[in-house]
Amino acid sequence: MTNTSQLFLVDLAGSERIKKSGVTNEGKDEAISINASLTTLGRCIQAMANKKGGIKPPFRESKLTRLLQTALSGGGRTSLIVCASMGDSDVQETNSSLEFAQQAMRVKVAEVRREKTDFSALVIHLQNQVDAFEDKGNLMQKEVYDKVRAQVVKAQAELHELRGLRTRVANLKKINGDLQAQEAQADVIKSKTKAKPAASKPKVEEALKKIKMMQQELDEANKERDAVTVMLPEIAAEYRELGGHAWHNGDT
Repeated sequence: MTNTSQLFLVDLAGSERIKKSGVTNEGKDEAISINASLTTLGRCIQAMANKKGGIKPPFRESKLTRLLQTALSGGGRTSLIVCASMGDSDVQETNSSLEFAQQAMRVKVAEVRREKTDFSALVIHLQNQVDAFEDKGNLMQKEVYDKVRAQVVKAQAELHELRGLRTRVANLKKINGDLQAQEAQADVIKSKTKAKPAASKPKVEEALKKIKMMQQELDEANKERDAVTVMLPEIAAEYRELGGHAWHNGDT
């Protein structure tokens, strides 16, 4: 919004009789026009001072009153200075001026703030706001993209790790099968050695010790396999929420 104001400085000519002033030709025509404008101004002041009369001020009847309409119609601050002569020869003009001033004092005007919308400045302001929102939106979009990308990379790394664990579990299953086969073979050997002399006892104890160690490794492998199996559905669900590709049946 832009505040606008106007300043009018008007020097009103004196109300003089043409016979007394002695003007002729062009000066006479000018004096007649001035007196007509002053008469119209007096009528406007009279109409504004007597609001109960319902008379509309004739501002459009002269250029002077049209220029002063803003200042006299209650939308500004107006000051009126009346110059009067104390000479006996100017008594009539002085009385006329004082009556005009007295009537003008009855007119009440109050200054009003006039605001005008500067649409060019408004467009620039709104465009700056739009640019700021776009920059903020782009920044937020980049932050969200970077965050999602980091989560996807993390999920892919976890998936890669899980695939490695699955391979390890498969190897452990193979080791488990081998250990079970060796355990069965050890049982056969143990049953055979019961009928043999005590000289083969150290070999049997060594085989049993080896079987016990292999059983412990098998138990640890089974525990690790169970932990990985529990983690797989949770990580797969998180990966799907982050926008990852669906797993194939062979990967689940």
